[in-house]
Amino acid sequence: MKIIPKQQHDPVTAIKVHDGSFRWALQASEEVTGKQGLIVTLNQAGLSHFTENFPENFAGVSGKYTLGEYARLNVGLLNFFGRGGRSMIIRIGRVSQQLGSEQLNAALGSAVTTALRLLPEGMRVKRGLELVKFGMERFFVYKGVQPLVMHIEERGEKLAFKLETCGCCCGFEADSPICYMWTGYFQEGLHGLFGKDREVDVKEVECRAMGAPACVWEMSKLPVRE
Repeated sequence: MKIIPKQQHDPVTAIKVHDGSFRWALQASEEVTGKQGLIVTLNQAGLSHFTENFPENFAGVSGKYTLGEYARLNVGLLNFFGRGGRSMIIRIGRVSQQLGSEQLNAALGSAVTTALRLLPEGMRVKRGLELVKFGMERFFVYKGVQPLVMHIEERGEKLAFKLETCGCCCGFEADSPICYMWTGYFQEGLHGLFGKDREVDVKEVECRAMGAPACVWEMSKLPVRE
C-alpha cells in the first residue's frame, strides 16, 4: 500500500471535526496500540500535541480540530501497523463506535436504537445507516453550518453509503482504499442491530484517496453468521 500527501490542497482537510469523534478515535487507538504505540504514531504523524491531551468528550464541534488531523491519525496508524494495518484499524473503528454509542444513545434516546432492533431484518441496515447520517448531520455542525455531504443509495441486494467529505483519507493519495476506521465503525454499529454472532458485510469500494469523488461503502442488507 502506497500513501502520499496530495500535492494540491484538499478543502476537506479544513472541515472541523466533532470533538467527541476525535476523542473516541484516539482512545480506541490507544486501547489497540498501547499507550507507547499511540505516542509513536502521533509523533510520526505530526500530532504530538495530542499526547496526554485528548479532545474533551464534547457533544459538538468546538472548532479546535480538523478532519485533516483525523486523517493524519488514520494514515499514521496504517504506517505504524504496516501490512497488518487493515484489520487493526478496523478494530480501532469498532472500538471507537462502541465508545461513541453511549453518547449517541444519550442524545437521541436509547429507545431509538432499541426500536431499530424490532424492525424486520430486511429494514434494519437501511434504517441504521439513516440514523448514522442523521447523527452526523446533527453533531457535525460548526457555526451553524453542516459541512458533511452524505448519501445513501440502493444497489440491488446492497446499500451504499457515500461520503464526499471523508475524514479518514482527506489530504492523501493512495493506490487502494484506506478508510478502514470507518469500515470498522459501520461493522460494529450494524452488528449491534442483529446479535453477537451475526455480521453485516461492509466493504469500501471507492475512495477519495484513489481519485473517486466520494468514499463509498457497500454493505449487505442482511447479516451472515460469523
